[in-house]
Amino acid sequence: MEMQIDATMRPSADSELAERWFFVFMAALLVVTAVAGFSTTSTALIAVVAAGQRPPPAPIVHVHAVLMSSWLLLFLAQTLQAATGRMRGHRLLGRAAFVLIPAVVLAMIAITLSGWRSVLAIPPELAAVPGVPTRAFIGNILLGQLQSVVLFSVFASWGLALRRRDSAAHRRLMLLAAIAPMGAAFDRLANLGFPSTMPDSSLSIQLYQFAVLALPLIFDTIRHGAPHRVYVAGTLLYAGTALPIFLLWNAPVWQALVQPLIETMR
Repeated sequence: MEMQIDATMRPSADSELAERWFFVFMAALLVVTAVAGFSTTSTALIAVVAAGQRPPPAPIVHVHAVLMSSWLLLFLAQTLQAATGRMRGHRLLGRAAFVLIPAVVLAMIAITLSGWRSVLAIPPELAAVPGVPTRAFIGNILLGQLQSVVLFSVFASWGLALRRRDSAAHRRLMLLAAIAPMGAAFDRLANLGFPSTMPDSSLSIQLYQFAVLALPLIFDTIRHGAPHRVYVAGTLLYAGTALPIFLLWNAPVWQALVQPLIETMR
């Protein structure tokens, strides 16, 4: 009788273990994507600053980089703790999220405002130089930043609220929260030869975002027969925010609305 019970329990335990290691894979994929995307631009930035061709980045740029890196590494560390059965360590690390999540939100807002100020400080004679960010581009980027802030805040806070009541929903929400601010990393993949529609359109960033989102949807469908309800809700939220970004990108009506706001940062 004991052998029959063990045999029926084993597939469920194996399935749970496979799922936990899938989250490790997703966390590692996001970390590798961020490193790959930002490594080329960071190297180029260090070179031009060292050559005296431009001033060093504002302190908030470094703060933002540290906080975003910390968030992705925390997510990776927690998935590893869960996959190896170290749930006490997983919960201890999770306490850092209560501080890190609001700090990440504030940093995303601050880096957006800093970007506005840096563009407004560009001399008029350099405004038409290729590669120099324009005010219209900063207005477009605000659309993506709004999406990142809103979705990250919703998914992360929702995930924390369910951490004790629904572990399956909790880990899926934290994965959605980790994907939310990855737009900048997806954009920089163009430096490695990946196709990009930027800065003319946000389509490439959105396609990369949905490609990453598709992986957990497919995994859930294979393992459980259908995606978890959290993934369904998350995908709808991503789609519902991606469409306005695509439609408003470079749209005169959006630029007319946002440019006066950017001017207030002068």
